[in-house]
Amino acid sequence: QTLAWPSAFALTAENPNPPSLTDLTLQGHHSAARAIILDFGTYFLKVAYLTHTSVQFYKRVVWEDSILKDRGFHVGLALEFDDY
Repeated sequence: QTLAWPSAFALTAENPNPPSLTDLTLQGHHSAARAIILDFGTYFLKVAYLTHTSVQFYKRVVWEDSILKDRGFHVGLALEFDDY
């Protein structure tokens, strides 16, 4: 089975101190017709709309006051930014 994230972040015998995902910072973004590509410097994250997920953006207050309390669905990936 293939890892869902870069192997550099996996804790293994060969990599006993992997970097933390929380150390990644958004450097930029790119868009394509059916995807958004987030540039984290060394790594890129490509999310294809409607293929992998239904992409939705929420301000923190909406996320904390509404989505987390009332969600009847699974959140597979959440990215936290200063303003959103």
